[in-house]
Amino acid sequence: RATDRDVGKIDLGYWSPGSFWKHSLTAKLQRELWPPGKRQSGKSFISAQYGIGYESGDNFIQRFGIDILLEISTPFLLKGTFVSDWSDDYNRKEAYAAIIYRW
Repeated sequence: RATDRDVGKIDLGYWSPGSFWKHSLTAKLQRELWPPGKRQSGKSFISAQYGIGYESGDNFIQRFGIDILLEISTPFLLKGTFVSDWSDDYNRKEAYAAIIYRW
């Protein structure tokens, strides 16, 4: 049984990079696909973002992403995301899609 004195001794296995840092500049452009209320009751849009930066370890990094949110009908939304990160040390590409039901 753990006591109050043992709380500080528990190792939760969390790793934290003590000397990691990152600086970046990102631009985002968002466009509504049609005015709210004209076709559906919500907001449908597409957005794109691009960022460049520099992180610890002398790594130049870039990031590009696209998001889309479409209201298919009043209760259904379609959401999609694509993200790509690349640098001297790694490349990452991810894509997500979801159908959302709201009541």
